[in-house]
Amino acid sequence: MATQKSQVSAELLILISMMLVIFLVVFSVSNARHANSLVARKNLYARIVGDSFANEINSLYFAGHGSNKTVFLPGKLRDNTPYNLTIFPEAHLVVTTWQTGEYARQYSSSLLTANLTGELSGINYPVNLSNTGGVINIGS
Repeated sequence: MATQKSQVSAELLILISMMLVIFLVVFSVSNARHANSLVARKNLYARIVGDSFANEINSLYFAGHGSNKTVFLPGKLRDNTPYNLTIFPEAHLVVTTWQTGEYARQYSSSLLTANLTGELSGINYPVNLSNTGGVINIGS
């Protein structure tokens, strides 16, 4: 009788420890997926900012001579992550750069024209864009 009770106790301990291991594996996988979704969300927020600014420049280019537009760039991404926008006219790119943990990430948006003058002096301020003879002027 005593050996049956000890066998039941041993089996119960083995069963509980196996359930604990399964729980830890499920929790670990869930945590990794959550971290990946946060990185993907931050990437999406950066893409939205970069693509919308490049789209504003491209639409102004298509609008032709004499068109003006004021663009408002947010000071931070939607999840309060600081970012930076850099325009590379020769490469036809607007590059959005932000920090994810210890890594700097970037996303490039395409521009249709390399005819850009001025500079993007800051974000979180209205940016005035104008088309003068097919040249896009950028000023804050």
